[in-house]
Amino acid sequence: MKKITTLILSILTIYNINAAQHYIEASNFSYLPSSLTINQGDTVTWINTGGTHDVNGDVNSQTGSSFNNPVSFYLSAVNSPDTIGSYVFTVPGSYDYDCSIGSHAVLGMVASINVVSPPNTVYDIISNSVDHTTLETAIDLCSLDATLSGPGPFTVFAPTDNAFNNLPAGTLTALLNDIPALTDILLHHVVGDSVMSGMLTNNQIVTTLLGTDVLVTINSNGDVYIDNALVTVVDLVGDNGVVHVIDAVMVPVTSSNSVYDIISASPSHTTLNTAVMACNLMSTLSGPGPFTVFAPTDNAFNNLPAGTLTALLNDIPALTDILLHHVVGDSVMSGMLTNNQIVTTLLGTDVTVTIDSNGNVFIDNALVTLADVIGDNGVVHIVDAVLLPNFDCNGVVDGPALVDTCGDCQLAYIYDYVTHNVTFLNDTNNVVLGATEVLVLPDNPMNPYWNSGCIPNTVYDIISNSIDHSTLKAAIDACSLDGTLSGPGPFTVFAPTDNAFGNLPAGTVTSLLNDIPALTDILLHHVVGDSVMSGMLSNNQIVTTLLGTDVLVTINSNGDVYIDNAMVTVVDIIGDNGVVHVIDAVLLPPTPSNTVYDIISNSVDHTTLKTAIDACDLEGILSGPGPFTVFAPSNNAFNNLPAGTLTALLNDIPQLKDILLHHVVEDSVMSGMLSNNQVVSTLLGTDVTITINPNGDVYIDNAMVSVVDLVGDNGVVHVIDAVLLPNISSQVDISNNSNIKYLHTLNILGVEVDDNLKNQLLFRVYSDGSIQKIVNK
Repeated sequence: MKKITTLILSILTIYNINAAQHYIEASNFSYLPSSLTINQGDTVTWINTGGTHDVNGDVNSQTGSSFNNPVSFYLSAVNSPDTIGSYVFTVPGSYDYDCSIGSHAVLGMVASINVVSPPNTVYDIISNSVDHTTLETAIDLCSLDATLSGPGPFTVFAPTDNAFNNLPAGTLTALLNDIPALTDILLHHVVGDSVMSGMLTNNQIVTTLLGTDVLVTINSNGDVYIDNALVTVVDLVGDNGVVHVIDAVMVPVTSSNSVYDIISASPSHTTLNTAVMACNLMSTLSGPGPFTVFAPTDNAFNNLPAGTLTALLNDIPALTDILLHHVVGDSVMSGMLTNNQIVTTLLGTDVTVTIDSNGNVFIDNALVTLADVIGDNGVVHIVDAVLLPNFDCNGVVDGPALVDTCGDCQLAYIYDYVTHNVTFLNDTNNVVLGATEVLVLPDNPMNPYWNSGCIPNTVYDIISNSIDHSTLKAAIDACSLDGTLSGPGPFTVFAPTDNAFGNLPAGTVTSLLNDIPALTDILLHHVVGDSVMSGMLSNNQIVTTLLGTDVLVTINSNGDVYIDNAMVTVVDIIGDNGVVHVIDAVLLPPTPSNTVYDIISNSVDHTTLKTAIDACDLEGILSGPGPFTVFAPSNNAFNNLPAGTLTALLNDIPQLKDILLHHVVEDSVMSGMLSNNQVVSTLLGTDVTITINPNGDVYIDNAMVSVVDLVGDNGVVHVIDAVLLPNISSQVDISNNSNIKYLHTLNILGVEVDDNLKNQLLFRVYSDGSIQKIVNK
């Protein structure tokens, strides 16, 4: 609502600022001026200076037929001298009018007004905004106003006045006096393309007009950041592009500034830099990333027990593990961290995020003292303690006495990598903080005291202990997959609830429990042979299951995650051998081939669409890798076209191909990702507009979506009840005799061809309704 309100206010502001007052004199038998061009939103006032006159923009006084104005208008007659009245022209177009008094119109008292839409470039949006006066001043100083008023397309990430005010004291004044530097900063906020918010994805790199890159991050709440700037208003669409409002000024990176550069240049991180170099991780942390580094200070290393650091520098494998435990394979800004969040490191171990009531952020037991030091390939957060990974069950102990974190385990190995001695662990052992690795050996002949005190917690255990997954457990047991899912893994299980199974058609579960091969396939279609945490999922990601089939990950603008058509309701239930994500629907593996083309060709309601696709040789494209979204008109939709239209189109393959490409989007757009007034670009390069009415009905332009989310291997199909017609000119050859016979009733793209054009063999019909003759008989 905030976005829509802001957009409406922006439009109203433009009209209010640009609205003008015009005057026309009605005298004797003429209007002066008789022809006038004005802007949309302008007001025209007619003043009678002689005789009795009205202003008639409704029915032509001479012919008795309508003027066909965009909007009819009429101002009642008055005697001279007096004001006839005023009219505000809010709809663009050409308007004709006359004086309907007596024979005034016949005597020449006719006139016209041409109403044009005011310009609304990205520069106009900025200059008309009360929140962007500083940005407008900067653009004007750098003479970029003409550029941003040009043809474009452009995307502008527009910092508010508050964003400029939040710069360090004196920075803005200095920039306004350094035009080259200011120009670079402004160009760093502009992209040479029209990038709508729905086109932005997590970890996307976008190149600016300066040639520099900005990083897009989207947190779990759906908040979008451009580098460290939060996008507060999206999709202010102009004639030549789009403006997104941000809450911070972005400063371009002028030289190499990887996360390793940040660490190596910091005087507080000499020990960390030494450790990184000792483990030959410099090139990794200078690579493309993205990375997040939790960077312990020199003091953090100094607070380790005496001798620990020296021991680690002499044990490179152990030191490498500890360093990788500080690095995440993603760019995680501080605003994306939430309380109790589990983050997986490059070591494959997990750290826990804790945020206390004062807003302090802890990574395990380490306080984040400085956040969001942004580099070219990620971000660094400074922490005040060294993070120690958990090895096996107990891991590296955190005190001078035995700390058993694995429940009632009675015995384990102790490996001291200072002395390299291996002994059994008991309550009398002296262990060294950060230098003693405890390896628990459950169910091992060398551990005579094992009594199953370490309770296993595999993905199978998670499912079997859940009160919401009794059906799934019964299915796993029936297919003898319990042993597999209790094995070493790693596994990711998308676990449908009992309600999900209950929502299958009546009798389906019973039938499946009696068809073990089919049930096994369905279960394996829910399991991935890797540990995939929710933070590792991205929009349009394809994940391969143990069945060898693929599932499609989609993430909507609210951050909701879908696996095919199933919404993930609970994430990251971590077990010993993987992770479980709870979903609200059962995933059904696809047939051997189920592309968007297969969906259409197998549908009894889309035989006409299939015929058209085949005629245009588009079946190969729509059977390709995609991803695609197809808005698929039904047979009835084609039948509802004017008589003769379909035949004409099937005889004009180039035009038919354009119309078909106007129905296809080069992305997988699930229905949950559609929003009201969203503009989506098609493979033709044209746009369609999404409208969602108060009842939740979804329209693509004027076509209602009747069936949603028919998911295929390479995208998704939504069924619509009308054919979408692109807003481009079309050319139809009607040179054969059969076409000439029905020319007087032929209707192309909704425009009726007049009977007087029968002798015309080739013509173009334009979207504005005009017809141009090309060849005469």
